[in-house]
Amino acid sequence: MQSDEKLKYSAPAAACAADLLLALARADGPMTLAALIERTTYSRSLLYRTLKTLGTRGFVVEEAAPGISGSLHYRLGSAAAEIGGAYQSNVPFEESVRSTLRALAQRTGETASVATIEGEDVLYVMREEGRYSVLAVSRVGKRLPAHATAMGKALLARFDDGEIRALYGRGELRRFTGNTITDPEALLRNLAEARLRGYAVEHSELVQGRCCIAFTLQAGPGPGDLLGISLSTTEARFEVEHDALILAVLTTRDALLADLSRRRVPEDRTVARDLTASLGAISRRSMPMAVGP
Repeated sequence: MQSDEKLKYSAPAAACAADLLLALARADGPMTLAALIERTTYSRSLLYRTLKTLGTRGFVVEEAAPGISGSLHYRLGSAAAEIGGAYQSNVPFEESVRSTLRALAQRTGETASVATIEGEDVLYVMREEGRYSVLAVSRVGKRLPAHATAMGKALLARFDDGEIRALYGRGELRRFTGNTITDPEALLRNLAEARLRGYAVEHSELVQGRCCIAFTLQAGPGPGDLLGISLSTTEARFEVEHDALILAVLTTRDALLADLSRRRVPEDRTVARDLTASLGAISRRSMPMAVGP
């Protein structure tokens, strides 16, 4: 149940628009009005009016559904891409992360990605394709279960066991393949290994034949500044290129950490300089004035 404070400032029309956009963003393709009603539970009239309003502002596109006479379906419009692009540009030191991600993809030929964690899911916010094909399960704006991905496990490893237990409880986790970790205690052991290694690994745990290596980077002081960075490949290439891929990932991690350290040093020096100047001024003001003979 919502708190009184949340209800006090609730705006039903805004909530409907937000839920509608999220439903379209998380769908695998265009959705009909009936599907949106089922997904969001809002009334037909409210959803229809909201779709029309969002359509006039470029957030939603209305199209004729192929093969179904008189039927319409809806997808995200170009204005939604503007919002997504603005979000990506707000990733902490985005330019450095993107250039390093691109270099990793070019060096290995594999697909490199950046994600954040939101509850039990990871949300992909950046992606660079390599020259090799890989099972495409992630894309920018896509959510995937944290417990079944290297990206998610790397991010989860930054939390303590108590926080992980509170997040998942004691019930069995969702299974995607025969390799998916479904026991919360087994997940905790896997996360402990990831902490010791400094990176997490995924072996056909979300999709059969897909492997992934991931590490994390605390790019700023806030919880939203915790980034996961991964390299995805096929199981066959992972077996052959295992050592080289691990080395490439660790080299990328060290390069980003060094860049982050360089960016923070000027700030720290500025703070130290300002603090020294302030202390000096205080010292001078509090120093007794010299009295002549």
